[in-house]
Amino acid sequence: MRNPVEVLSEEVANQIAAGEVVERPASVVKELVENAIDAGARTVVVDVRMGGLGAIRVSDDGVGMTRQDLELAVRRHATSKIRAIDDLLRSEALGFRGEALPSIGAVSRLRITTRADEEEAGWSEVVVGGRTEDVTGAGRAVGTTVEVHDLFFNTPARLKFQRSPRTEARRIVEEVTRQALIRHEVGFRLTIDGRAVLNVSRADRLEDRVRDLLGKKAFEGLLPVTSGDGRFRVDGWVSAVGSLVRSRRNQYLFVNRRSIQSRLLLHAIYAAYETSLRDRHPEFVLVLELPATEIDVNVHPAKREVRFREEQAVHRLVEAAVRQALGRPTPSATRMYESVTRRTGWPRPPQGRRPDGSAIEWLELARGREAGEGEGPVEAEAGAGTAVPDTRREVPQKSFWDEEASRQAVVREEAPRGFRPSAPEAGAPPLEELAPQIALWQLHDTFIFAQVRDGCVIIDQHAAHERILYEEILEQQGNVPSQQLLFPFTLELSPVEAQVLENSLPGLSQIGFVIRPFGGRTFVVEAVPAMSHSSIDAEKVKDLLAELGQHGRAVMHDLEEVAAIFACKAAIKAGQPLKLEEMNALVDKLFATRSPYCCPHGRPTMIRLTRSELARRFERGGD
Repeated sequence: MRNPVEVLSEEVANQIAAGEVVERPASVVKELVENAIDAGARTVVVDVRMGGLGAIRVSDDGVGMTRQDLELAVRRHATSKIRAIDDLLRSEALGFRGEALPSIGAVSRLRITTRADEEEAGWSEVVVGGRTEDVTGAGRAVGTTVEVHDLFFNTPARLKFQRSPRTEARRIVEEVTRQALIRHEVGFRLTIDGRAVLNVSRADRLEDRVRDLLGKKAFEGLLPVTSGDGRFRVDGWVSAVGSLVRSRRNQYLFVNRRSIQSRLLLHAIYAAYETSLRDRHPEFVLVLELPATEIDVNVHPAKREVRFREEQAVHRLVEAAVRQALGRPTPSATRMYESVTRRTGWPRPPQGRRPDGSAIEWLELARGREAGEGEGPVEAEAGAGTAVPDTRREVPQKSFWDEEASRQAVVREEAPRGFRPSAPEAGAPPLEELAPQIALWQLHDTFIFAQVRDGCVIIDQHAAHERILYEEILEQQGNVPSQQLLFPFTLELSPVEAQVLENSLPGLSQIGFVIRPFGGRTFVVEAVPAMSHSSIDAEKVKDLLAELGQHGRAVMHDLEEVAAIFACKAAIKAGQPLKLEEMNALVDKLFATRSPYCCPHGRPTMIRLTRSELARRFERGGD
């Protein structure tokens, strides 16, 4: 039977529209804070309960609304900011109440209390599930207060997909932090379940606000950026090469004072660092200013993504500005090509020269002919690559690997019975076939070649050490011994990092951390896990928090997950040279673990090459 075409009721249409604007509690906070800023607020106060799923309250001291404006504001397509399509293209407003308030009211119990400057009293309107229930007089100072209760009460499918209150609260902290960063002339206060999380007063300069929110120490590692070509301008701060971090934290982009996400701008920033990044990332706060007609902010209902009219010009400006801040010259076209060549690992096209007779060059040309191309992988520079152990160096009498090997033997004897070895991976060779005889050498300070009974194995030193640390933590069953620090260090955290740390303290204490509050967003690290072989500093703790924050609250309280994340951060890194005895100790300890074939995240720790495979590769017969 054919269903007839019908026009949806306004209530259903509003709920569908709300799904595009109101994705989660942080979306509500974003819309309401932006409305407050557009209303000229000098102070914005945000109060959240149960991660925003229970209640959200946003108050401002901006321009309020009359009763007539209030009644229209909760209707779709009602706004005071545009009158014609040209206004939409030129508008620099962050949002429209006629877009946000009806969407929020359609999926919650909404109360708006407001008072305009020209009126002696205020008004209050209640909207439940998209229907106006009541409009009454109310006492209030000039400004607006919006209260949102029982978000998604009438859309159980959307409510079911919300994360835990702590995870949603963290996203709200991230959103308010973004708004507070770029609006230094506005004071912000954020409380979550009655606890103050962010409190910044109005600042005269953007620099003061950035220093306040990112922390003094983090700000000291930033370099100022300022550049413009008459039409476009970019200002802000980026990490100095010596202050790069291991995770993508504290990366903020703004266009015309609107927080955005842009792969184009991100690519321009990273390109400016060339090969300095390796496995690290820059922190940055960059503000791009350009005419409103040069940008389309209506690509997405949440206006988080934007489209530039002249993408190449914007990319060049941002990359050149960051290069200038880093003290790097702007490359010519040839130098840019050579830079890309180095980063991608592909050489310049051949220029007709014949091979010089070396085996490597003949091999590269042969590969090019086989692929039908004139290019192949770049040949390593002389001296780069293999790190042969220097036998002339004096070997220390007892390295930390020796101490760890003896301690590990004791730990395994006392391992709890409840902890059982993992089953070998499908298709994995028996351990006795992989029993290492000797570590031969280290390749690129990353891979260890070790001889085994029937060939050799190539071991990823980072993944191998991850597996070792991970199993050590689990064997302790959450009672990892702590090493008291002779000189405890402080953590000066951003609002987002502080929120993650407070949620993660139970899990961190299980793996040996002792961290105590020191007032505001400052914490003191008094002890670290005793098993960590590398020094743990504030930077590594922040990297750990960034990783925990990405996984949510459930991971923060799961010992196995916390152990896996910590092992990744504490393990020796790719590019770290090891002495011969250290490589041997690492290989021995890897094969003593219960599951040596992969790291806790599932990446392989080793690749096996049998003697028969090697013989086949070299086209050896039966000799």
